[in-house]
Formats: sequence, structure tokens, C-alpha cells
Amino acid sequence: MIYLEKKVTEKFGINLYSLRDVLLTYPKGVLRQVASFGYTQIESFESKKGIFWGMTNTEFKNLMEELDMNLVSSHIDINKEFEKKVSDAALIGIEYLVCPSEGAIKTIDEYKQFAENLNAKGTICKKNGIRFAYHNHNQSFIAIYGEFPV
Repeated sequence: MIYLEKKVTEKFGINLYSLRDVLLTYPKGVLRQVASFGYTQIESFESKKGIFWGMTNTEFKNLMEELDMNLVSSHIDINKEFEKKVSDAALIGIEYLVCPSEGAIKTIDEYKQFAENLNAKGTICKKNGIRFAYHNHNQSFIAIYGEFPV
């Protein structure tokens, strides 16, 4: 039998996308329940209510502080109001913004253009003190005419 002498982690987080079906209905209530389960960190995503679930960035930050939680990162649509999202995120201390998908890319050249776009977005994030990430999916590992896009 194995005994753990230390906690595995003191920071326990959840990706809110796993709660997407209930979160849109009553975000504050769902977040309060998530906090009651011991979660201390969250990763948001952009919905029709935005990444702050109908609240301003500071209202959301205040809710997180009230719940003793931290919004570490969020998936965002990088093609709409990107600089505003970066600014709003930076003002409340979000560490990472994440591009969740590249959409339908069919050629290596399109992947190269996408990579250039991601690099440009990363530069904007870096200037604002935020790290930028890309959440790849299985299509990133499928060869296109014998060449892998990654």
C-alpha cells in the first residue's frame, strides 16, 4: 500500500468547458458550487456571454476573490476584439489566453499563415504580460500530402 505524505497539489482546478451545459444558465451559482467542491483555479472559455460570463472583467475578478478562486486562463476567439480581450485579461491578472482551434485548415501554407497569426497574437499578449497558448487537436498530427503541419 502506498501512503502519500503530502497533498498531491494545493491548487485544484477545472476547465469550465466541462460545465458548458449548465454554466450558461446560472454562471454565478455554478461557480459558487464549483468553489464549494474545493476547486481553487479555473480555466474559462468564450461563450455567447463572453469569457467573464456576462460580467465585466472586474466583476468576475471580484467574484473569484469572494470564492477564493483564481481565473488562470481562458480559451478565446482570437479573431474578434483580440486586443480588448488581452487588455481586459491583463487588468485582472489572467496568466494565459488560449486559442482553442484553428478551424478548417487544409494546406501546409494555411498552417504557416496560421502560425504567423499566432505569433503576432503572442507578441500582443507578451506586451501585456500574458502568455499565449494554442490548444492543438488531432488534426494537427495528420499529414497533408505527406507533410505534418506541426
